[in-house]
Amino acid sequence: MNLRSRYGYLILALKQYPFEKEIKERIEEIEVPWKPTDPNTGIKSNKVMTPKALADIIKKESDPELHRLELLREAISTIKILTPEKQWAAIKEVYIDGTLTVEGASIKYLHCSKSLAYKEVIEPFFSGLEKKIYELSVNTKININLEKS
Repeated sequence: MNLRSRYGYLILALKQYPFEKEIKERIEEIEVPWKPTDPNTGIKSNKVMTPKALADIIKKESDPELHRLELLREAISTIKILTPEKQWAAIKEVYIDGTLTVEGASIKYLHCSKSLAYKEVIEPFFSGLEKKIYELSVNTKININLEKS
């Protein structure tokens, strides 16, 4: 199976890493949502309102896109720490910066052939990242379920 077809979503996530801009924009969307103008503005109602700060906290805690971005950031950060420096440099050059091909990075950083780089470095990196994302998502779900009990 082609690496880009199997791990395409992880390659896109690596290009966005460390997600600071995306997380900031998502929090801004939650805190200040776009609302069309309402001709009934200023009309009082008897509806009990949740305080805005509490409503924002609830929205942030329950927002799936924000959770996805934070999960990817944590998983990539963890795998980055566990990956040897030369391997991370090669992966960064190829998939984050896009300045080298796999063949160029394998020669420059790994001193091996392209096929060996795929087999020994790139494939294990992406499968490890996929496993870490799964582990973190399971841990998050278990922690939430334990807190509710």
